[in-house]
Amino acid sequence: MDELLLKTRELGALLQKEPCFKAYIEAKKDNDADEALQEHIGQFNLIRLSMDEELNREEKDEERLKSLNEELRGVYGKIMENESMQRFKTAKKELDGKVNAVYSLLIRCAGGEDPETAEFSEGCTGNCAGCGGCH
Repeated sequence: MDELLLKTRELGALLQKEPCFKAYIEAKKDNDADEALQEHIGQFNLIRLSMDEELNREEKDEERLKSLNEELRGVYGKIMENESMQRFKTAKKELDGKVNAVYSLLIRCAGGEDPETAEFSEGCTGNCAGCGGCH
């Protein structure tokens, strides 16, 4: 295997040793085990399917769409207010920041910057120059 890919595997292993990665995995497990959260997610998906069906009809029932949209927003609010989801969002943001910092540095090096002095940023700096994208 190519040395670059081997080093990337090593980097992946190092990432998985980071506290933010471990916090993310724990928060993900907590989300999966949270029955109330899973019920809300299931409701959200069912409402979304109903909305999709209504939107695909030739003659849309605007009142039904409005009602489904309000119901969807309500369930979404419950999902996002859930304590497990809050911990997950925080952990994911921290992990994403670490990954983005690594990606930022790699992109700068691929652009010719000196690997020893290239600067990186954790998270979005608001300056899109040199950014590989938000997602």
